[in-house]
Amino acid sequence: MKLTLDRIEGDIAVFSDDCGEIREYPASVLPRGASDGDVFEVAEDCGDGSLSFAFDPDATRERAEQISGLFKKLKNKKRGINQ
Repeated sequence: MKLTLDRIEGDIAVFSDDCGEIREYPASVLPRGASDGDVFEVAEDCGDGSLSFAFDPDATRERAEQISGLFKKLKNKKRGINQ
């Protein structure tokens, strides 16, 4: 399952999934250097049920490019430029 880090609130990492659902986990599950907008592949360890969060740089880059494109379209629409 892929989750996008929305924000960190104190000791809680707030994520959104592909359906827009909000999920919260302890911030301690995050790798060092994690920041808002990062995408993680989340896997459950079948042995003890713990979760692992692996940073997905390709998905993070794709998401950033998609958001940038949406902002560009919105800005152009506001200026009256159709693209």
